[in-house]
Amino acid sequence: MTKYIISTFLSLLFLTGSITSFGQNQKKSIDNGVAGSIVEGKSKKAIQFASVSVISLPDSVFQDGTITDQNGEYKIELSDGKFVVLVEFMGYGKTYSEPFTVSGNVVKMDPIEISQKAETLQEAVVEAERSEMALTMEKKTFEVSQDITSQGGSASDILENVPSVTVDNDGSVSLRGNSNVRILINGKQSGLVGVSSQDALRMLASDMVERVEVITNPSARYDAEGMAGIINIILKKDKEMGTNAVFTGGARYPWGYNASASLTHKRGDWSFSGNYSFRDRARPRYSEQRRQTLENDTAVTVLQDDQGMRSGQSHNIMGGVQWSPGEYNEFSFDGVYSTSHGNNTSDVDYRTFDPFRLRSTSLRENDEIEDEENYDLTFEHRRTFPEEKREWVTSLDYNTGDEIEDTEAEQRFYGPSGNEVDSLFTLQNTYNLEQQDNFVFQSDYVHPFSENGKVEFGVKSSWRVINTNYFVEDFDPASDSYERLPRFSNDFLYDEQIHAAYGMYSNKWGKFGIAAGLRAEWSVINVVQEQTNDDIKRDYINPFPTLSLSYELDKVNTVQLSYSRRINRPGFWDLNPFFNYTNPLYFRSGNPKLNPEYTNSLEATYLFFKQKGNLNISTYYRHSTGVIQRVSTIEDGVTISRPQNVTQQENFGLELTGMYRPFEWWRVGGSVNYYGSRLDASNVIENGNREFTTWQSQLNTQITTPGDIKVQLRANHRAATVTAQGIRKNITYLTAGVSRSFFDDKFAVNFNIRDVFNSRKYRGTTIGDGFVIESEGQWRPRTFTLSLTYRLKNEDLEKGKGEGDFGRGDY
Repeated sequence: MTKYIISTFLSLLFLTGSITSFGQNQKKSIDNGVAGSIVEGKSKKAIQFASVSVISLPDSVFQDGTITDQNGEYKIELSDGKFVVLVEFMGYGKTYSEPFTVSGNVVKMDPIEISQKAETLQEAVVEAERSEMALTMEKKTFEVSQDITSQGGSASDILENVPSVTVDNDGSVSLRGNSNVRILINGKQSGLVGVSSQDALRMLASDMVERVEVITNPSARYDAEGMAGIINIILKKDKEMGTNAVFTGGARYPWGYNASASLTHKRGDWSFSGNYSFRDRARPRYSEQRRQTLENDTAVTVLQDDQGMRSGQSHNIMGGVQWSPGEYNEFSFDGVYSTSHGNNTSDVDYRTFDPFRLRSTSLRENDEIEDEENYDLTFEHRRTFPEEKREWVTSLDYNTGDEIEDTEAEQRFYGPSGNEVDSLFTLQNTYNLEQQDNFVFQSDYVHPFSENGKVEFGVKSSWRVINTNYFVEDFDPASDSYERLPRFSNDFLYDEQIHAAYGMYSNKWGKFGIAAGLRAEWSVINVVQEQTNDDIKRDYINPFPTLSLSYELDKVNTVQLSYSRRINRPGFWDLNPFFNYTNPLYFRSGNPKLNPEYTNSLEATYLFFKQKGNLNISTYYRHSTGVIQRVSTIEDGVTISRPQNVTQQENFGLELTGMYRPFEWWRVGGSVNYYGSRLDASNVIENGNREFTTWQSQLNTQITTPGDIKVQLRANHRAATVTAQGIRKNITYLTAGVSRSFFDDKFAVNFNIRDVFNSRKYRGTTIGDGFVIESEGQWRPRTFTLSLTYRLKNEDLEKGKGEGDFGRGDY
């Protein structure tokens, strides 16, 4: 399979002959047509990813279209005739240019300014809406407002619907089958995802999210962390002039509800924004496990049945102010406060058998209280210059947060006859406090030296400190008090500093171009374990080169070859050597001797773009050394999981992502990712070589009925996957939603069902030295959600006139 992937790379390379970046796609030379740029009306800033269509006059027939590049520019080749340009961008009205005539020349348009009020041209009437998914060479952009099935949910629900992304039963996020992915908020590491990103994503309301960007092979301007790539969650920030407000509310079953309100005000050089969201949730779950071991040549089976409920509430408050004095300076300050309270309960039934009889039974009741609080502050200065495309952006971020988990457990034991064994009765408390502080300074400068060429330089310094206080204590009837268990008690300090600098060069010659970069990161990590007085220091500098080469076959077809070097540093819990008590039969611990994992990533991409559809085909190959894998062993009848550096791993795959709109009322899209892996773990596991291929797919369709009712169906399938010690079985599930707007699109109703057939259950088998574990469970059952949205535009608030804009996809 690896040979196939490499040969595909070479074939694409020979097809292209040479290369240019898609970022320059709009700058290709044309002999007959139109060229220009799109800017925001007030700030005059370039608008990237705006939809640009050319309509012929007077018949109002669509001729061709494109999206603007990172500089807000477009070029479209046309035959002779009379035309008008239509510009569409989420949050802005449709804007038409003045009519123009092409006659053997390229018409250079003045910059088209888009704003809240769109100019209309009676001769041209074209109905369209922003695409749910935009594909470019650098990234895939998923527009949340166009996804009915994620309304009223969380950020975790949104990611489930993003092509290439999967969310496992425990909430962990994977990209192309790899869980080592970097999750950012507004392009930066944020306290919103804290130490436990899984829980934080569940508490971040989908109403706060505008779009999700997926970057599978990042350039040198991005952090090198994240083997599989980067997922960037962009929060909403209204850009319209005047005063605007949006109110949402919803309820779901299993029981829960949510509400949010946002208000923005923009006048002159100042703009202000605020948002509040609330989520309440109650979600049942279950897991079952069958573990078989050998004890003195006798087969022993342990059956575990865990029934639980996860419930809680979360609050998020966002605020921001922006000041733009003069033409070339912009200052902004943003703050986020989030808090949550959770209550997680479970009843676990353990039954132990030998081949002839029931040995024992035990019942464990767990009641966990979980409280979390985070603050996130960001200051940014953006400096532009009279020279077009020249920019210098500097930012300072600080976020701090703490998380407390306090669990009370009661366990009773019964003999073969069912009689309770009082002497084994256990009362247990588990307490975990995590506190973190993050400081980030970043400065990036872009300097164009020609029409198509530019250099970029930047520096970044981040400092993260995490303190944890963790202990487990059992009740001692003799002393009538709780006593700590030394094996499960520790104070742990993780101090991480990463200082980085990068430079990038990009240029274009005709249809060929290049974007090359080099990033250097200096990592200084200090780990202190107070119980053992262990003080472990790591200090290393690594280079991370990146290269992107592409070639424009024609105005709708582009190919690209890209390379990057990535790193996976051991995480906080990966390094903590003390045991984390999950249940009496399963412990987790870290490994302070872990080393970073390094990956060389190669990807070839083909992109086809037309107004009615687009297609992205990527084939990729990653070679990793020092791979961090969790390895399970049985010690004294207990399963213990520890991370280890295994020798190497190869990952390869072929991914197709596309969308097509055959009619104005019907849109269909989807993705298929066929991938495989070769893992060499022979240094830590006997017969530790594993090889597998698997695939996952997503199909999405949305129709708009004559009554303006939107109906959406989304099907997901993940085939069975071989792991380092077993297999994870296939999962298939369906999500459906329906939406309708009323009162000139000011009010909207959305209803969706997640996991229509209640089939999203994980099943797997783990095989090790002397044991076999079979497991099944469901993290969340089928869910019904009803959500309502009401939007007040500037006219409603200030003039008493209703003119909604839901049709632009702002809800």
